[in-house]
Amino acid sequence: MQTRALQELGQRAETELRSDLLPFWLTHTIDRQNGGFYGRIANDLTVDRRADKGLRLNAGILSTFSRVLRVYGDEVYRRTADRAFAYLMSHFRDTVGGGFYLRVNPEGRVVDASKRVSGQARCIYALAEYHVATGDSAALAEAIRTYEILESYGRDSTRGGYYEACDLDASRTGEPPANGLDRGESKSMRTHLCVLESYTNLLQAWCSDELRGRLRDLLRLFIDRIVHPSTRHLRLFFDEAWLPCSDRYSFGHDMEASWLLVEAAQVAHDPAVLEAVQAGAVRLAEAVLAEGVDADGGIVGEADASGPVDTDKAWWSQAEAVVGFLSAFELTKRAAMLDAATRTWGFIERCVLDREYGEWFSTVSRGGIPSRDTFKVDAAKCPYHAARACLEIMARTERISSRAAALATAGRRV
Repeated sequence: MQTRALQELGQRAETELRSDLLPFWLTHTIDRQNGGFYGRIANDLTVDRRADKGLRLNAGILSTFSRVLRVYGDEVYRRTADRAFAYLMSHFRDTVGGGFYLRVNPEGRVVDASKRVSGQARCIYALAEYHVATGDSAALAEAIRTYEILESYGRDSTRGGYYEACDLDASRTGEPPANGLDRGESKSMRTHLCVLESYTNLLQAWCSDELRGRLRDLLRLFIDRIVHPSTRHLRLFFDEAWLPCSDRYSFGHDMEASWLLVEAAQVAHDPAVLEAVQAGAVRLAEAVLAEGVDADGGIVGEADASGPVDTDKAWWSQAEAVVGFLSAFELTKRAAMLDAATRTWGFIERCVLDREYGEWFSTVSRGGIPSRDTFKVDAAKCPYHAARACLEIMARTERISSRAAALATAGRRV
């Protein structure tokens, strides 16, 4: 019964990926006049041709089409990955000091030269994906160079971890976190999660003892500093000395971290850390299942000790929750985790997929009503979370099903 449920979930994810997500980005987002990709598209497919183009969007397109190229090998995916790589290198890259700028205008001229650590990390992630998919040595060289810049100018060598922003003229800019809070935060969970996943990706493309050590340091930071020992959630913001600056937690980030931490520990090859991370990942998934999942299967936004304080349901939170629950099921074999993954995917299909214009709504209300104030494509809305979730669901359901079938065959032989 579980095998059938796994296979059906994998098939549904692949159908969504191939018939909706990838065609949407191939059909509607390519800017043939100015190069690259449009910076903003409304839910009804109206293109804002004067919108700036963001680094996160371009890096997300690069990583997505690089990864699907590895899986399927289609030439159209190669052309799109090549386009994203060329635009990233030609317009976002600082050719003098290195690293990548935050935003360019529609014609490709820099309008925001700041270098957020999370942006550099997303470029490392995408460049590593592109290198693995194509063998392009320039992409790997740029990923390594960006890693070295991030380590030199974004890392807190005294207290550990990474600041929110960095540049080449000072060790850090002192900018507040991107969510607009300004209460002395110097470090955030989200930035560290971005760095962790990028270093995990880079280590699989480039064998480096130093990089492996940095990844292990990040894993220990999550265990010792970021995961709250009693609430079983991730703390969101910290000052320079790692004192927490917020009592909120994000269910979507909890679920994303629950599987990214396990993957990072596996790549880092540290058995002791892997054991601790796996136990912690299951606790994160358990807490979200108990506190953050509505009856319809959707994941609400943020909460504190009093309960939910943001009940909207973002597209990326739903995507990461399905993968996180599948990861927890793989670790525990608990039916409740597979059921949670299936229910959240059902919510995505019912409420988050746009059956009229394609792709996923960025945000829906707790009742499943799409927000009128969000976009299909913008500086933060890229194919990265949804497409990656589909690929992870496909791979994980196949792996779990294959292992179950192998064990059943071995049992019959005995």
